[in-house]
Amino acid sequence: MKHHIFTSPSAYWVFKMLLKKEKLHEKALYFHDDLSFGPIAGFLKNKYKKHRNAWKLKNVHKNFEKAHCISKTSPLAMELPDNWEYKRYKKFERKVKKIKKKDEIYMYLDEQAGDYLFLWYFLSFCRREDVKVFFNATENRLGAHNQAQMKNFLGKGKVLKIEEQEKFKKIFREIPKKSLLRILEDGEVKTREINTFDDEIIENFITKKWQKLFRIAGNFLLKNYEKGIDREEFFYHRIFALEKTGKIQTKIEYEMLPRMWKGFPARKKGFICVRK
Repeated sequence: MKHHIFTSPSAYWVFKMLLKKEKLHEKALYFHDDLSFGPIAGFLKNKYKKHRNAWKLKNVHKNFEKAHCISKTSPLAMELPDNWEYKRYKKFERKVKKIKKKDEIYMYLDEQAGDYLFLWYFLSFCRREDVKVFFNATENRLGAHNQAQMKNFLGKGKVLKIEEQEKFKKIFREIPKKSLLRILEDGEVKTREINTFDDEIIENFITKKWQKLFRIAGNFLLKNYEKGIDREEFFYHRIFALEKTGKIQTKIEYEMLPRMWKGFPARKKGFICVRK
């Protein structure tokens, strides 16, 4: 049995459809979290997983709802249990530990800080030395959105040398306790202050005119993709932190969205706008 592990949700679902279409008796696993952002020191221990769980509920999920103008009364609002993230970590680990020794494991990762950190975490708890890893920045998160592209790299990858695996595990174990941001520089994961990009955000992306937040987020992520900043959650965290300090302003503007289909009538939608 082959087991394929993804960190990209789009690649994961494309692969699931490919399995069904090709009638392949293989399995897919998806790791949902971006470990480049937020506390991960001691992450192999349950108490530190719970610490990250609490931090994400406070700093990521609430910011996401605020950025997308999702109110408590909205049908899109999610009442997440206090241990929601923790349970997802443990569920992923249980599935991995059920993989038999004779089965093959393939990982499809992007050349990003979060994916490198996931690999180091995975190697540390999985205790397998024969995991095949495939790195390709364009075909995983940016390009693996159709089945034809995915066929080009499925079942490919190389087994990391034991020395490499031990080096990665050591780096993961030694991440500073106060580290909240890791980025990719010169092919290596480096710890940085959480406010590292604040000046860049203000100077290069925020103007004196009101702009929609999601457009600014897209521009910022495209520019900083190679540094491993490729998820909007980090950008929202910094925007609302800068708002609290008074360095930027935000407001909600409403627009009427047209009717899409019978079950999706025309409705008023709020958008967060930002300016200096």
